[in-house]
Amino acid sequence: KRTSQIKPNELFQTIVNAYAGAIEPHTSYLSPRSSAQFDINMSLSLSGIGAVLRTDEEHTKIISVVPGGPADLTGKISAGDRIIGVGQGTKEVIKDIIGWRLTDVVNIIRGKKGSTVVLSILPHETGLGGKPETVSILRDKIKLEHQAASKRIIEIKKDNGKVAKVGVIKLPSFYIDFKARNRGDADYAGTTRDVKKLLLELKKQGIDELIIDLRGNGGGSLSEVVSLTGLFIKKGPVV
Repeated sequence: KRTSQIKPNELFQTIVNAYAGAIEPHTSYLSPRSSAQFDINMSLSLSGIGAVLRTDEEHTKIISVVPGGPADLTGKISAGDRIIGVGQGTKEVIKDIIGWRLTDVVNIIRGKKGSTVVLSILPHETGLGGKPETVSILRDKIKLEHQAASKRIIEIKKDNGKVAKVGVIKLPSFYIDFKARNRGDADYAGTTRDVKKLLLELKKQGIDELIIDLRGNGGGSLSEVVSLTGLFIKKGPVV
């Protein structure tokens, strides 16, 4: 069933990437959906309801709700609920989405900031046999803060008996909001800007050593890699 749900543009992406990869390793093609997801990964933000979803057999299940997000603010949605229908605005008929692919469900739940999406929910308390509830949610901008740079301080006892304060900056990816930067926004998301801010905070806290934790970092913007390296070295080639 999942194979039959593959769309032509997704198949096209697979074929073109196989061709491009056979020629050289640095060229790839993104379908419109993949391109939109790439923008989300780079900017660490999207317009939606603030919920993490997963396919559970034929249903779309809510795994977690972003605290303070649009879904959380309704007070009617929680982890474990199942989404069985989605509508746009307050007048459109709700579409039955049972059996849909997760990517298709996510695509119609996301939307422009300030617009309304209506969900038909099976609460986890009542289970699959319960009565569906309808919840209207006003979409808003969601920040993917768990994917941004973060800091902490750990204390390590040295061989000489002294305790060193070690600053740790966790960096899951090299991200930058290209569109916000090009618009001239003053506070756009960017790895170098965020890490520089964290470094200044750690310096004020009097750290003795620093660790940049890149475990699990899948890469991202090469320009951010170069500029971030510039925080630590004055000159020299960077690849």
